[in-house]
Amino acid sequence: MKKFRYRMENILQIKVKLEEQAKNAYR
Repeated sequence: MKKFRYRMENILQIKVKLEEQAKNAYR
């Protein structure tokens, strides 16, 4: 469970980073 939760948090962090990059690129 811990590994799964850690992986989910990792995926969310990557998603946020990609969204931020997309916003910057959109500007």
